[in-house]
Amino acid sequence: MDLADIHKPLKEKEEWDTPVLCIDLYESPGDEGSALPRQKNLVTWLPQEVTPYYHTGGGRHSDKRLWFGHNIKNFVDIAEKLNVESCTKEGYSVHVASTKKLYCHLRCDCHGKARASKATKNTTQSTKTQDEDERPSCPWYITIYKDEKHEEYYMRQNGGHNLHHSGHTPTQQSRRVKKRHIPKDAVGEVEELLRRKVDPEIIQEFIDMKHGVKLNKNSIKKMKQTVLLDKFKEGGEKEETTAQTLLRMLENDKNLDYVAYFGSYQEAEDTVRVRKQSKRGKKTKVISKTNKKSSVSATAGVQVPLNTAGVHTGSDEKLNADIGGTSTTMAEDGNGKEGEVKGAFAEDAAELNDVTIEAKSFVKNLIKQLTAGDGTILLAVMWITDEGKTYHTKFPHVLGCDVTFGTNAEKRPLFRASGKTSDNKNIPHINAFVPSQQRWVFDWIFEDGFPSILDRTALSKTCMILTDQDTQLVGTLLAKLHEHGRIRTYGWALNRLCSWHKYDRGYDMMIKSFAKTDKDHQFKTTIIHWLWHFSKNIEYYEQEVDSYTKLLAFVALAEKDKEFSEGLVSNTLKFLRDSFHPYLSLLSLRSYHAVYGGNVCENCWVESDNAALKKDPTKPKPNNKLYVSLDAIVNHTGKRMNNLAADAAVSARSQLLPKPSDTKLDTIRQVLSKNIVSKRRDIVIDQYEDSSDYCFQVFDEDKTRLVCLTRKRNVVVPKLSERGPIPLYHLTRQVTFQEVKRACGTKVGVMIICSCNLYKRVKGPCRHIYCIIDLSPVAEHFGLENFKSYEVDYGENKAYTLKVDEYNREVDLYGGGLLLDTSLADLKSHLKEQVIDLDWYMETLSKVGVDVNPYFKSSVESSISIGDAMMVIGTKKKKKRNNTALDVMANPKQQGAYTRAHASFSEIAELAKTEEEVQIFLDGLAEIRGKLMARKVASSGENVAGGEGLMSFPEVETSSSVARKKPWGSPSNFKRTRK
Repeated sequence: MDLADIHKPLKEKEEWDTPVLCIDLYESPGDEGSALPRQKNLVTWLPQEVTPYYHTGGGRHSDKRLWFGHNIKNFVDIAEKLNVESCTKEGYSVHVASTKKLYCHLRCDCHGKARASKATKNTTQSTKTQDEDERPSCPWYITIYKDEKHEEYYMRQNGGHNLHHSGHTPTQQSRRVKKRHIPKDAVGEVEELLRRKVDPEIIQEFIDMKHGVKLNKNSIKKMKQTVLLDKFKEGGEKEETTAQTLLRMLENDKNLDYVAYFGSYQEAEDTVRVRKQSKRGKKTKVISKTNKKSSVSATAGVQVPLNTAGVHTGSDEKLNADIGGTSTTMAEDGNGKEGEVKGAFAEDAAELNDVTIEAKSFVKNLIKQLTAGDGTILLAVMWITDEGKTYHTKFPHVLGCDVTFGTNAEKRPLFRASGKTSDNKNIPHINAFVPSQQRWVFDWIFEDGFPSILDRTALSKTCMILTDQDTQLVGTLLAKLHEHGRIRTYGWALNRLCSWHKYDRGYDMMIKSFAKTDKDHQFKTTIIHWLWHFSKNIEYYEQEVDSYTKLLAFVALAEKDKEFSEGLVSNTLKFLRDSFHPYLSLLSLRSYHAVYGGNVCENCWVESDNAALKKDPTKPKPNNKLYVSLDAIVNHTGKRMNNLAADAAVSARSQLLPKPSDTKLDTIRQVLSKNIVSKRRDIVIDQYEDSSDYCFQVFDEDKTRLVCLTRKRNVVVPKLSERGPIPLYHLTRQVTFQEVKRACGTKVGVMIICSCNLYKRVKGPCRHIYCIIDLSPVAEHFGLENFKSYEVDYGENKAYTLKVDEYNREVDLYGGGLLLDTSLADLKSHLKEQVIDLDWYMETLSKVGVDVNPYFKSSVESSISIGDAMMVIGTKKKKKRNNTALDVMANPKQQGAYTRAHASFSEIAELAKTEEEVQIFLDGLAEIRGKLMARKVASSGENVAGGEGLMSFPEVETSSSVARKKPWGSPSNFKRTRK
């Protein structure tokens, strides 16, 4: 057979005529009212053969014409529009091949592609076959003309065309086009989707499905810029600066409340800082260049240094982490000279004219963009949404503060403050663009910013503000919270350092390079658990002193052990003395023992808010203008607030359903689920479950007062492998029942206060109360903040808000404990049976209690070795596996029962042929099953009564007898045991 006969069917497919060629056309120029039916098919209008008279002679002036309309600006637009509306759907595309002044030829994209140019043949070796090189190019073309009089484009019926394709087959393809080539009715749809923050890939698919075209990413990006420009410049001047646009947006948005801080323009130009970063080995050095002036006059008359270049000097943990996990800060003297440098950074002073031309240009442009238009520049701006302000009114008790970067082109740090609901959900309250992390910035935030945009009554209810250890932030906050002789803006709020930053980011990151062996990792794990012990368990100063003394003694014993890696113990001791002990009062639970929210010891939830912001598809980006980043942050915050409100509404209507298998605790949980949020409900149920281990004795009693002592019945000494050397304190608690008059004046109630202060921290009863009164947890035992209706109605329903405030004031008046609407006489009738042994209770009545851990028996020195005392749980480094799969297969003792008994089971089962033999076989299995179950009953005491049927052996063993260990770095390795 000839080779031509083989390729003949293919060649027939490569010869084809254009079936459809559609585009919007008009019968006359400049009059779109004469439009032909939409999508005119030029194949039926153009003749198959061109008439020479019209083509070459003067008859061309009387030839029939169709016009493209005044919206077509050039020949390229016609080619793209043909591709969009017709050509791509038919399996080909066209381009502008040759252009003259008054006409051009549009050709198929396959024209001229079949043969290589002479230059290509001379320089490269062709990879095509001879048959492919000789294939003719596609002859398809049409001619487009331009009318200079009307400045429009048209087609002549005999102007020249060839609608026959050759050398290629029709191929369906999705052509990417630009915005101007989209059908008019689709442009509005795309812009509306962009305004709604729809993902660009979804927009591409939508336009492709509905209109048959697919926009490229650059086109969508330009359309988005147009939409943003229309949005941000709407109603404003064309030459607005970034600051002017930002302030106008804040002013026009009725859902936002903001406060801004301005400085002098002239002095700002003289006080900029340009920072250059250069890496030297593993350390990073920052060179600061500034002139001798170190301050700029603000409109408030305060002298403030201005970091116009915006490079941060505060707590960026990746660059500024010192041995204690604290941030690196730089202090300047009054003359703006080189100040003290802490950490791995250094700062040198120089004149501004020493910096590069690019840096000076950036500085001048930055100052220009931050100009507010009245001779001042915008230094800082803080804002909050109405929903954020409402949620702060609901939950003002705990605030977390942090600063993040990389959100705007002006390099302004983003300060964020977040709160927590009673159900432990994050509330992104406040955002602020600030110039730096210097002391004056935080002075403005806490002195003017928060009080200006937050409700002052709610702000006075603040109980705790958590921060990382930024020196300027903590110093400013402590000075503000410790003010005396004036109205306290933040009530009796306390500042607390984040334990997560101090321990997991400070100590752990510092000591990581020294921990090389398994024993090193066990030592590090023990220290981290001990540090968390201060934040979670230490309730009194006496316990703090005792535990810290034992911690130092434990490290001293470790110094004598030569098996630890060099530098591990010495750096641990240095961390404890230099970075831990000086800040212990801001870390230990004992300082926040009686504060609402005192159980919250870490502000990493603010880090989670920052991560959520930067994972948002519409997140603010480092190259965004301030007003673009503002819009992205406001939209993100709005979505978060809407989700919070929606979840609260759903939770208020939901309730756990009862099941026949429910235990008493399950029934209590199901009843409480109707009114109480899940987190606080679970805490109180756990306390109620633990109350059975406690006993009490009445210590003092009169007509209106009852004092009881309570402690654990049987104190179990923990194993060293479970707890290590960490102290375990047991105390006798004092529970006071005081009869009080209710606010109405006609009723009486009972105020219950326990010395453990759990109710003050979580607004829920503790196990010491439930071990005295014979009552199960009910909704009335919880504070109003733990009710589902609180998040929905407080601040929204005026009558409900007034009642809640009145009740909380009454509770605070009598000590802030559990207030029951009953008399003391009625409550005494529900007391459980007491265990009388006063001397036994008094043994642990002191604030230290009794440390039942056997490691430190009578003094610091102990006979127990350091290796025996270290915790062996939760180590991060994975141990080498001694038993591989091959070892298990070779050693029958390491195999499971299924694998070892499978061969015997199969052999015996095959011997049972008759019904009588099968019954003997089943009876034998039943006897074996009974013996094994009897052993389980004796060891665990659980009910193992089961069915009469027997499970068959599997073909293969489904689970390994060798325990599968967690991978190194797994988050589950870092979980701390819940106490």
